[in-house]
Amino acid sequence: MSDESGRPLSPDHTHVSYFRGPRFHDIAMEFVQAADGFDAVALTSETTRGLALFTDRTLAERWHTHHQEHAVLALLSAKGNLRRPRVQRPVSHRIYMPAPGTGRPH
Repeated sequence: MSDESGRPLSPDHTHVSYFRGPRFHDIAMEFVQAADGFDAVALTSETTRGLALFTDRTLAERWHTHHQEHAVLALLSAKGNLRRPRVQRPVSHRIYMPAPGTGRPH
């Protein structure tokens, strides 16, 4: 059942999405600020965006706990999820991790 419409969902057309709670961006930014900034959040270098891993297992566990405490996820129809309005953020508020050793986003 869709958490948004209450209609039955098809397994082939179901999305899990942040819903009625903070956006991923907000959860991540709060975590980064609590960790003393981006310099304190070391990640592995991965060329595929979104696949980097924490190099510090303790920090990874803190992120996992933080995300579980703040994320509100829901099952939505793929069509309904893609129609949901997207919040535009100024470039200065987007999360970009610098490529290791460059200080530039990757």
